[in-house]
Amino acid sequence: FCGITRNTNPMWFRIHNGTNTAEEFAKDIETAIMMKFLLPGDILVLDNAPDHVGKENKVLEDWLWERFAIMILWLPTRAP
Repeated sequence: FCGITRNTNPMWFRIHNGTNTAEEFAKDIETAIMMKFLLPGDILVLDNAPDHVGKENKVLEDWLWERFAIMILWLPTRAP
């Protein structure tokens, strides 16, 4: 159903010092694509944190879909 098996890892993360920014988040998405963690047909679930939707990331949803066929599923505001 969701493509998660014992051989896959559904989590990708990077730990760094300081606060997250929209630019850092965009770099992380690019890295995940280059590492083939995010693949065509994947669905990326995000909340509406400023890091996800701010600055250059305003076009993130269109860029991911048009260039990589990766869809963003936005969680509702104030979703747990």
